[in-house]
Amino acid sequence: MKNIYFLSDAHLGSLAIPHRRTQERRLVNFLDSIKHKAAAVYLLGDMFDFWHEYRTVVPKGYTRLLGKISELTDMGVEVHFFTGNHDLWVHDYFQKECGMTVHRDSLMVDLYGQLFYLAHGDGLGSSDRKFKFLRAMFHNKICRALFASLHPRWGMAFGLEWARRSRMKRPDGKEPDYMGEDKEELVVFAKDYLKTHPDVNLDFIRNDDLRDCDFLITTSTQNAKYAGESFIVDEEILLAVSKDRAKNMPDKVKLSDLKGDVFLITDKSKPFFRICEEYCLKSGFAPNVIFECDSQTVIFDLVSADLGVAFCPTFSWGKIDQNRISLIPFDKKCFRKIILIAFKQSTDLQKDFFAYLKRYMSVEQNHR
Repeated sequence: MKNIYFLSDAHLGSLAIPHRRTQERRLVNFLDSIKHKAAAVYLLGDMFDFWHEYRTVVPKGYTRLLGKISELTDMGVEVHFFTGNHDLWVHDYFQKECGMTVHRDSLMVDLYGQLFYLAHGDGLGSSDRKFKFLRAMFHNKICRALFASLHPRWGMAFGLEWARRSRMKRPDGKEPDYMGEDKEELVVFAKDYLKTHPDVNLDFIRNDDLRDCDFLITTSTQNAKYAGESFIVDEEILLAVSKDRAKNMPDKVKLSDLKGDVFLITDKSKPFFRICEEYCLKSGFAPNVIFECDSQTVIFDLVSADLGVAFCPTFSWGKIDQNRISLIPFDKKCFRKIILIAFKQSTDLQKDFFAYLKRYMSVEQNHR
């Protein structure tokens, strides 16, 4: 049985994102990694920050993503595209050229014996009158025809700038904090739906948040405020290179000197790589990732063959065999990651495990 994947809100092309090509590359790399494991991929809206498809003209860019989607559909993978509030103005380009199935409304579908209610979510349970008015205007055929009369040069520029301004109205351009189940409109909508569909089995699950679990190890320090007890440790990030290359390198390397290198990463360490990627972007370049797999051993084998370089945390990946590769520190000590270990319950087992982790991390940090 193959997997089914759900993606949404990539907002590709957003003018509020400084490194848009890197963002698209991440998505393309992910789709490439699942192409042999996927039965279907559901793109649940706002994959583009703005999309207006004219009768004979489509928006510039996105060739890597659309090419990868076409590759998946040619392989027999179902790709379903749901319109969102940013990319609702589509005609038939996605169906004819990319093989996607386009959905303009919510969908109830049976997947492997489980019933799913799929939708982008804009407008569901919303009480915002201004948003409702704008949504009705954007879905109006006359308004759409009037907008289509604009030259694509002006139409696309207007749409992308509108989307950018909308995002930048928020503090730091980020999504607002979670407001709780009683205030989040989609959660309220789902609960109201359950009242008329009691046979539906619905769980409300959020990301790695200590409010939803008893014990947590994460790189986000935001969860410390919910902890009964917590411990923060930081570890240095190193560069893994082949032994031959290390002979011609200094004792410490500058991050900016890696601009022309190719990088190897593991699927299991993508959150760690994103931390490294942020450091690279601040140094003026986006790391060129040419290979991903789920094995650190394979990555280090490729590094030892001088087929690329890799970032490596000092101790959280365990002991690393340095007979075939070299681990070189960076010249700036700020190139590090933070680990938060926290728990809020107080069973004896949790206390013992927390004490063990604290001792282990402290020893490793001081040893390095």
